[in-house]
Amino acid sequence: MSFSNFKNVEQVLKKYPHQYLRASFLPQELTLTPPDWFVEETQFALSTQTEIENEAFFRENFIYPLMKLVWRNHLQLKLWINQSLFFNDELSGELDYMLSYWPKETVIESFITRPMLAVVEAKQQNFIRGWGQCLAEMIACQKLNDQPDQTVFGIVSTGLTWEFAKLQRQIFTKDLYTYSISDLPRLLGLLDFVMTECEKELQLYNH
Repeated sequence: MSFSNFKNVEQVLKKYPHQYLRASFLPQELTLTPPDWFVEETQFALSTQTEIENEAFFRENFIYPLMKLVWRNHLQLKLWINQSLFFNDELSGELDYMLSYWPKETVIESFITRPMLAVVEAKQQNFIRGWGQCLAEMIACQKLNDQPDQTVFGIVSTGLTWEFAKLQRQIFTKDLYTYSISDLPRLLGLLDFVMTECEKELQLYNH
């Protein structure tokens, strides 16, 4: 079974029991002001959107550009795109996006070390299925890291709408709120917060 075969969170929790919480864990006051050129690019993509766009339109115009813009300030991490991850036959597959530790001594290598964040595109705006896949990916990241106290993060997004979660020990916490690209500084601030938290986790467990 690959990550994409999990259709909802309940299916994952039956296979891998965890406590499921809904709670606000993201700071609401954080913002990150985007550069003018990025605002213009985003507005151009939004203004040219039609009713028949495919998933690639949203992925390439919104998800990856936002992730990349924030990632530039967090180069302890590596942003992977469509990269395979394997823990076992049930927890394996290709992740849409993933952040992992990026040790400088292996900068030329292709090793994936300590995956910290899994990002899933909510295809056809299906967040229920997206979170089933994302939670399975988060559990795989946690098991590969072999650090049950370490927090792993997850995001499911259409590109226009973003949802966040975290996994620590046996507790899966999904943030209460849904965030929109219409408030770009706030959304970028949340992405920056999550990446900063990933770096903090690395400092705790990479000694």
